Amino acid sequence: MQVGYVVLYVTEPDACLDFWVNKIGMEVRESMEVLDAAIYKVGFEGQRFSFELVPLKLMENYPEGLDLATPSICFYVDDLETEYQKLNNNGIKASEISSRGGKNSFAFSDNEARSFAEMESE
Repeated sequence: MQVGYVVLYVTEPDACLDFWVNKIGMEVRESMEVLDAAIYKVGFEGQRFSFELVPLKLMENYPEGLDLATPSICFYVDDLETEYQKLNNNGIKASEISSRGGKNSFAFSDNEARSFAEMESE
């Protein structure tokens, strides 16, 4: 079994698309219009995993009990320092690189204040 994609419920899909594509370096995998709202799937080149950016306004009548909060997500990267500099160069504020369980990592937030982490690959 593999993770296919994670849904991020967003308030501004176009701004989130810009963040993930132009600042983080993902590519657009799919886009569709649903009830006058754009849904995008984005992911890293060469990987099957993706985020699906779904507008919160489409969830106004969501099933009772559906949790719209962001899951904790960590990206593995081969060169943590380079990724850290890339985010800083793109104007993304990130925490200092620190060690956790013998692995270096840092955290950053997207344009809608959701937190993510990057950790050096195993």
